[in-house]
Amino acid sequence: MTQTLTTGWPEELALYRNHLEDNQPHTLNYRGTNYTFQFHGPKLGKTGNWLQVTREDGEVRKFGSGHCSEWVWRAFSHIDEGWDKPQVPRYKEDTSVEEPWFQF
Repeated sequence: MTQTLTTGWPEELALYRNHLEDNQPHTLNYRGTNYTFQFHGPKLGKTGNWLQVTREDGEVRKFGSGHCSEWVWRAFSHIDEGWDKPQVPRYKEDTSVEEPWFQF
């Protein structure tokens, strides 16, 4: 299902809670272009998880680390300011191989 935005964008927390919280993709049409938002990786923690936004032409941007409505807001801001502009802050791929601080 694609949600078409006629004025601005939806409230980020509502989009997160209603559509993205369970790692399910959700497509929005903004200014005539489709963008699919989807969180990847585990919901908890700040390692190995991110928000991925894919433009209808297949171009991908990642935001985060972690799952939260802030990344939805940053993604919308980036889309609104211009998809082809550099991301601020730019996404930094997590390359750590740290063990969890807890052991069972």
